[in-house]
Amino acid sequence: MRSNPLALSLLTLVLSGCGSSRTSSPTVEPVVAPPPTTSAAAGPSLPTPTIAALPTGTSPTPTSIVIVSDARQALSIETTFGALESVSIASLDTPLGVLDADSEDVDGGYPRACACPCGGPCAECERPMGRSEALAPGARVTLAWNGLLRRYRSDARTGSCFESFAPAPGRYLVRVCTGRPIEGEPGPCGSAEVTLPSSTPITIHVGARESLACPLEPALLERAARAALSTMERNAIVPDRIAACRPVASCHAESDLAYGEDVIRGAAYTRERGEPPPPPGTCVLVAPRGDQLLTRVFLPLPDGMQGGERFDHVLDASATRILSVRYEQ
Repeated sequence: MRSNPLALSLLTLVLSGCGSSRTSSPTVEPVVAPPPTTSAAAGPSLPTPTIAALPTGTSPTPTSIVIVSDARQALSIETTFGALESVSIASLDTPLGVLDADSEDVDGGYPRACACPCGGPCAECERPMGRSEALAPGARVTLAWNGLLRRYRSDARTGSCFESFAPAPGRYLVRVCTGRPIEGEPGPCGSAEVTLPSSTPITIHVGARESLACPLEPALLERAARAALSTMERNAIVPDRIAACRPVASCHAESDLAYGEDVIRGAAYTRERGEPPPPPGTCVLVAPRGDQLLTRVFLPLPDGMQGGERFDHVLDASATRILSVRYEQ
């Protein structure tokens, strides 16, 4: 969430008025991408303490990703911005944040995602007409991958730019989602845990719908928390206030997220449910939503004041891509 990287460079800020945190669960709105720019001077990146520095001194190993349909119905693979648009990757050993499989292909004359390489020229392009590749039941498709990963960061020149890098040796989760999840038309997903670098083709089966429920694995909660916090940091969203947030999260029913102030403060609300209060610095709550994760960064107002600001990020079931965001006060 695979996410549209340019869409993440401008986050939707919704101010619905100050007040109590006991509000209904918000709807989630897609973000809007800013127009590309062609300025020549590169700018510094914002600090991102919730994610690790990119590895250096490694070489990519090209391989292929084989998608196999286990579904009973026809599926589609989004290819509007290139063959690997449906692929996202997460490191299981190092907190590198949300990653994409890099692609050097040009699909229909449009560079993949119309994105800007950090320190390089930006593509002058408009979003092309949507494209997808059909995947019949039992069929498979093989996608070439150059072995590089991409991570996006803030940039004073472009707002957002990507850095390509070869993965350090270790365990990675490679995930494929069919349909058009960012446009609200998700299809079945599939994942495979692999060791990279490797020239062995990576086979991923898709077809079964996922359904999440608490409790969730601590590693999944941490990955969701880091994805949300690093996205806010990259876009300079209240950087002074989230500096003390720890990249950990607790799992709750979505209805409980309306009472985020009580949960975060460790008030009687948690004691009534037999839940231990969160450790100091916790500001992220996660709620399963079918095959998605609603990840809320909740920043209470100062003591003596009710309510707070909430920053919602909807992620896929493996917390490898951000599908949409919505910020409220």
